[in-house]
Amino acid sequence: MQNNVKFIRPEAAFFVYVLAPNSSGIQFAKKCYEAGIAVLPGALFSQRDDFVRLSLAGEKEKNISAVKAFIKVYEQARVGWTD
Repeated sequence: MQNNVKFIRPEAAFFVYVLAPNSSGIQFAKKCYEAGIAVLPGALFSQRDDFVRLSLAGEKEKNISAVKAFIKVYEQARVGWTD
């Protein structure tokens, strides 16, 4: 991932926890879903709602395409959006 995307590097998993750019994992997961990207809010796995979980369990080419799409949504969220 690009240097401006904050994430927790996995040690042995096939998923990555990414810091939500707008501080709400639930809100950011909804924006990803609207863009056709399935991520899970971190609040499903802990008390924190500032991360989303991005799975990399699929085929390599599909993962690359999904990560590129994810970065576009992430960058749009960093600039800001209105609900």
